[in-house]
Formats: sequence, C-alpha cells, structure tokens
Amino acid sequence: EISHTFKRKDGSFYTHHSKRPTEPDQLFGINYGEAGARFFALETDRGTEPETRSNLTENSILRKILSYRNILISGEYRKRFGIPSLMVLFITTAADREDNMVRLTRGLYKNGSHNLLFNHIEGFTQYVRTPPLHPKLFGEYRRTGTPFNISKP
Repeated sequence: EISHTFKRKDGSFYTHHSKRPTEPDQLFGINYGEAGARFFALETDRGTEPETRSNLTENSILRKILSYRNILISGEYRKRFGIPSLMVLFITTAADREDNMVRLTRGLYKNGSHNLLFNHIEGFTQYVRTPPLHPKLFGEYRRTGTPFNISKP
C-alpha cells in the first residue's frame, strides 16, 4: 500500500492511498562472477504518463516511484521473486523527462533513494511492447546520489 498527500487548488491537502499492485516490465540479473550478482527491475516509460495525477489509482511517475520505493523498503521482492536484492531502472524517452524523474525523487526523499536509477534512450517511443534488453541499459545511470554503472560490480 502506498499513500501520498496532495495539495488542492484551494490550498488544502488530502491524502490518497492505493493498494493497486505494481509489477516491473522486466526483471533480470547480472552475474559479476566472484563479485556476486545484482538484480534489476526495469520500468519502461514511453512518455505517455504524466508526472503526477490527483490520485494514486491511475498511472503516473509519482505512483511508480512511491510503489517501487515501498517495494524496496518492505523487501517484498524477496518473497515474490526469491532474490536477495533489487535495484529499479527507470528508462524514459528523453533527457528532460529523466531530469524530471530525478527531481521528483529528490523532492520526495530528502536522503535520496539510491536503488532507484534513471536513464533515457532517444527514440524509445517506437516500441509498442517492452523491448528486448537494449545495449544502453548496461551503462551509467543517474540517481539521487552519485551515478551508478550497472555494468561494473
């Protein structure tokens, strides 16, 4: 379950809750040999969802960030997928949309959320379904802290 407090146009506030499940578009792991393995949830954004909405029932970037942060904190992925750790990769369509996602995450979490990673692939909107693993996925990602390169252990 996630919740968020929204501000109305009149300046008052209300809190909305959602129990709607969130599942990644892809789930994969990288074996780094002796350094171990890391597991990733891939969330693909084709630029069709707004950054925020007035509720958490409908899809938005806000809803996904809140949901994945909750999944990471609760450790639900351990039970659901049987994996020991998880990082979430948000791939979007353009640099400015990526900037907005990072800004939104920083605004929500003062201490950041280091397991939420962001990147963009120009022309990503051409895919009707989640594409196969793309070479650009295996590089450097932005996050609320220092950048993270998933190709290195």
